Amino acid sequence: MAVATRNGARALVDALTERGVDYLFGVPGHGAYPIYGALNSVPEIEPIVARNEQGAAFIADGWSWTTNRTAVGTSVPQAGLTNSATGLLQATLDEERMLFLLEEEPGHRDVLRSVARYYARAGSAQEIRPALHRLIDQLDVGRPGGAALEVPHAILNAPAENSGPRPPRSAASLPDARLLDEACQLLSRSNRVVIVAGRPIVASGSEAHLLRLAERLNAPVFAHPNAKGVLREDHPLAVGCSWSARTLGEDLLRSADVVLAIGPRSGVATGVRTPDQLSGQLIHLDWDDLEQHAGEPARLKLAGHVGDTLEVLAGQVTERTTRSYSVEQLDAVRDVPWRYAEQRVPWAVPFFQTLQAALPRDVLFFTDSMVGLWVFRLLRAFAGRSFRFGWGNGTGTLGYALPAAVGAKLAAPQREVVVIAGDGAFLYNPQELATMLRYGLKLTVIVCNDNCYGAVRDNTAEQFGKAIGHELANPDFVRLAEAFDMRAIRLGAPNDIAPALQAALDGSRSTLIEVPLELRPVRY
Repeated sequence: MAVATRNGARALVDALTERGVDYLFGVPGHGAYPIYGALNSVPEIEPIVARNEQGAAFIADGWSWTTNRTAVGTSVPQAGLTNSATGLLQATLDEERMLFLLEEEPGHRDVLRSVARYYARAGSAQEIRPALHRLIDQLDVGRPGGAALEVPHAILNAPAENSGPRPPRSAASLPDARLLDEACQLLSRSNRVVIVAGRPIVASGSEAHLLRLAERLNAPVFAHPNAKGVLREDHPLAVGCSWSARTLGEDLLRSADVVLAIGPRSGVATGVRTPDQLSGQLIHLDWDDLEQHAGEPARLKLAGHVGDTLEVLAGQVTERTTRSYSVEQLDAVRDVPWRYAEQRVPWAVPFFQTLQAALPRDVLFFTDSMVGLWVFRLLRAFAGRSFRFGWGNGTGTLGYALPAAVGAKLAAPQREVVVIAGDGAFLYNPQELATMLRYGLKLTVIVCNDNCYGAVRDNTAEQFGKAIGHELANPDFVRLAEAFDMRAIRLGAPNDIAPALQAALDGSRSTLIEVPLELRPVRY
């Protein structure tokens, strides 16, 4: 059977090489075969083949989060897409950059438009190149998320001698100049400014602008969970993910003259403050006006490229030399999660303290399930791309951490990548240990085992008077890990984590550490 030397699929792959794409994440099969076939002639792009389409999408997400570049994935039509849909939605909600390529099928469009931020269809071979570039440009310049490009089967397989034009790149836009100047003046003359740092700062690579702005204003910085570590959490102005609606963090925000919130309005950005207070206090900066409707109270609403806007603010605000908040005030805010943990899960506090001491400063740390809620409140992160929790703003899925860590290790092989998950969450996507093995990647995986869905147990008991639906029958995790050529150890107590983790980090093989640890849901 003759194979066309250049067809629509090859035009698609050629456009990917123009964007410097290194990897294609997915699982081959019918409908995706033409794309994989084109890779035979394009050695610059390596297929990363996962064991499940959801796992592949999470691997792509982890790679994108680590590199701040667009990850490109594909799958077979229909069932492959629905398996991948959680990963695409995760990328959209968490504002990661992911482009998904698919052979067109009836019904795809409705699914894709519900989980992806951007969508395009190439109706001819000449439309493939401009459509692909336009989608990646949107991800680069505008609000990140999932994007999808569909190409009909006939076009993927038909000869394609001519490529369409590469469209001009869209320019990043700043907020209205008058509003931007007003924001600078308001920040400059306010005595008590607090900054709420969200994911757009990390996505725009503007951590340095945030640091400069915070230091010029002497403004403490709360981090949205999606941006943990965006201001390193040993900095005197960093209060991290310590906020909750009923603690000193909300009191600090309530006392501020101005709250500059970058990214989501939910949670710490608006807290439980009244609409009247938000109307006089809140400056909301985001990629666009998606969350800036007329009914949403704020003193100023700035819509534009987040990184460029922060650069302007950091360069133009008046430097403040006096402290707005005392060291003791900020220390008390930072200490709230630890004091709460001592009341709620006192037996686990030494484990988290030991874990913090043992983790490398530049670790890539992926968390899952209920243990992630505690990690994000208690442990310190030292960069905006260091701690990743799939519940930061995303789908609330379980099973994200392990495959995402595979993608991170692929992106940064020189850094230690550590996963921590409960036993329930770990078994959502353990098949991606095979992907880890296939590509020779070293991971350290900590499984906190209480032999049940702990959150389900406590939540149902509290709501209905009796726990239900939480019991699990677990495998032997040590033998499971050994089946994937990992070192494995079962600890006798949580406090034994330090030597086991250090040995795992020092070694050259992947390691699984099973820890007997029971936790309780966070309630404060």
